[in-house]
Amino acid sequence: MDAEAYLQRYFETNSARVRNLEEAGYLLQELHIAAEALVSVGAISEEAAEAILGGFRDRLDTDDHDGIFVGPRSAVGTVEEVGPYSWGQVADPGLAASLERVIPVAESGSIDSFRITVITIELWSDHLTLRSSISTESEHRLAAFPWTWTVGDDRGGLYSKGGGQTGGDGRNFTAEFDFHPAVDPEAAKLILRARRIRPFEPVDPDRMVPVSGIPAEELLRFEVSLA
Repeated sequence: MDAEAYLQRYFETNSARVRNLEEAGYLLQELHIAAEALVSVGAISEEAAEAILGGFRDRLDTDDHDGIFVGPRSAVGTVEEVGPYSWGQVADPGLAASLERVIPVAESGSIDSFRITVITIELWSDHLTLRSSISTESEHRLAAFPWTWTVGDDRGGLYSKGGGQTGGDGRNFTAEFDFHPAVDPEAAKLILRARRIRPFEPVDPDRMVPVSGIPAEELLRFEVSLA
């Protein structure tokens, strides 16, 4: 199965579950991440991926809305929703980013036996960084996080998750994750969601599979003012 056929199949398989505009936005984000990975390894050209993603967006946006899925400079498109697209640092490293602002958050919530605290949001010239801590009193040591962060804004923008790192002793962790592109200057707040990751599908050698789990159930939600 080639890259274009994979993206088409992924869209057809998952678009049936879309019930509202928010879910349509998350599906487009998933497709953009998959397309970025394919572009980065040369499986498909940027031009072809842009055309395919544009077609998916048109099929999901059945009404006359302006910027319904993403705001300016968001994870899937630009102001006019037509491109050019931002392919992130994997496909287009660009220049070194500069730190512009640090927003203290210090808000907490629980997932299963774990206490999660969002410490800060760092606003960089080409991305944002979410810093958090995770702790537990449980005897069960966490081998991998069964949830992931997604980031959006109040203008409908979705930010594509990039690199990150974690460190800890099994009961206490610190974690930081980058999201691209830079925050929309017109946005008034960021919306952070911790979402449980669906189990991996069994590997089928006859088709491509996502390299990571897909965000599902929302477990925590924080709103961070950009004022």
